[in-house]
Amino acid sequence: MEFPVVPCDIRSLYMSTNAIEQVPSSIGGLSHLFLLDLGWSTGLESLPDSICNLKSLREFRIGCCENLKELPENLGNLESLEKISADGSAIKELPDSICNLKKLATLSVENCVNLLGLPANLGNLKSLENLCASGTGIKELPESICSLQNLAALFLGNCVNLQGLPENIGNLESLKVLQAYGTGIKKLPDSFGNLKQLIVVDISDCVVLHGLPESFGNLESLRRITASGSGIKTLPSLTGFPLLVVANLDFCGLLEFPSTLCHIVSLKELYIGGNNFETIPDTIKKLSRLVQLELSDCMRLKYLPELPSLSILSANNCTCLESASCLFQLQSIKALQFGNCINLDGDECSKIVDHLLATSWQREVSLS
Repeated sequence: MEFPVVPCDIRSLYMSTNAIEQVPSSIGGLSHLFLLDLGWSTGLESLPDSICNLKSLREFRIGCCENLKELPENLGNLESLEKISADGSAIKELPDSICNLKKLATLSVENCVNLLGLPANLGNLKSLENLCASGTGIKELPESICSLQNLAALFLGNCVNLQGLPENIGNLESLKVLQAYGTGIKKLPDSFGNLKQLIVVDISDCVVLHGLPESFGNLESLRRITASGSGIKTLPSLTGFPLLVVANLDFCGLLEFPSTLCHIVSLKELYIGGNNFETIPDTIKKLSRLVQLELSDCMRLKYLPELPSLSILSANNCTCLESASCLFQLQSIKALQFGNCINLDGDECSKIVDHLLATSWQREVSLS
């Protein structure tokens, strides 16, 4: 299919179709164009160099162009460009000139499986706020990435070849979101604790990551940590975290319940099922804001201590659990799961159910 003739003063051009096989060089004459969408053009194998003449272009979309293997070398001439979306394309590398894009705020190359690296001078993108390289083949990040003072979100999920982060990652003073789940990261740099603006960190399924740096406790803005399925066996001191609301440590193979968690008084949701600890410290009752506790598949857990005033408690498949008498103290429980807890005493279970029914009835009466 030939590219259609369009008026030269057009501002937006959407050609998201698998029928497009070639973009004519005359496209460079669209001097007012600020959005070019060629996404899903599966027949497109190359782009004309004249695209680099689009001085007004702000957004460039080439997502899912599965046969497009390279970008024009002079892409850095697009001086107004603010966003590049190339998710799912076949590109093998980004041209070095891309680092000249002074206004670029978003660069997304998610699921570009043939992309094995990022330009060495990536740090020159001073306006970059969002970088998504999840699902790519990158093996390492350039050191210059630590110069991106405006970078707020870094997505690296399922980069299975990525074995580490730059030592100076803590220099990213604006970073708020870091997703590095399913990577081959073996350790987090000591400077990690300098990420004072970090709100969300996801290191789930990082199976060769066996611990966190001592500086991790310095993340004063952290609100959510997800490390389920990681190789983390122990936690450093976590007495800070005044804003942490959600912690997910499911299936980490923890041999002991991290007592340090009991100092995070802001915690509202704790997911720590699928681990190998036998006991929970009594200090868990200090978590006065905790409303949801997930303990399912903790098959060595034998008893529950006095718990805070929970709304949701899940303890399915805790096959060694012998006593749950603490539930008689819970007044605000709304959801309770104890499926396949085969060692729980039947009489105790019946009394707990009667107690919860009575508590629920009293609560309804008080509200009526």
